Amino acid sequence: MSETFSLGNAVWNSVTAPRAAARAILGAGFGLGTIALIIATSIVIDVLVYQVVTLITPPPPGDTDPALLELMQVPGISVLGIALRLVSIFILAGAVALGGKFSRHPAPFPRILTAVAWFGLVMSLLGIVQSILLFAVPGLMVVVSLGFIALQLWLFSSFIAEALRVERVGRVAMVTVIVSLVLSALVFMGAVATAPSGGI
Repeated sequence: MSETFSLGNAVWNSVTAPRAAARAILGAGFGLGTIALIIATSIVIDVLVYQVVTLITPPPPGDTDPALLELMQVPGISVLGIALRLVSIFILAGAVALGGKFSRHPAPFPRILTAVAWFGLVMSLLGIVQSILLFAVPGLMVVVSLGFIALQLWLFSSFIAEALRVERVGRVAMVTVIVSLVLSALVFMGAVATAPSGGI
């Protein structure tokens, strides 16, 4: 890793200039230990944010099955929650690697995993900002949520485009949106097909 690497600058640049930041991150030569540390840090941040938000705004009684809430706690402090988060990171990285191979933009898996892990860390930190904004200006909840969704798409597309060496970020963003819509449709149709008579 370069001695001039600055975590604070890297995070800031990841938001303000994600493509350039991705190039710097991917060129920093992170080893598997550093990648694991990035993933662990993002999980810890998510856990802390989740616990604080839950403490401040506990779910109304009867809205959630207590047994299910205790079991899952995603991304809470349960073993299952952490395991699901880890699995999701590797599934996403694997899907990106597969997509890159089919689109003639193959890249080493560690490079893609670094991009996905760093993106997760940045989004975990931005989750703190999002939570603060939602509490500070609850009337703008929809605007804030949509803004963060758009930001998430932009950052993810920028990092993946750099990881796969795709010239146009918009191309990655378009594919990401299409894949997300298709998966959402498949999940919805599966839920409808397996729902008992009378609706979901």
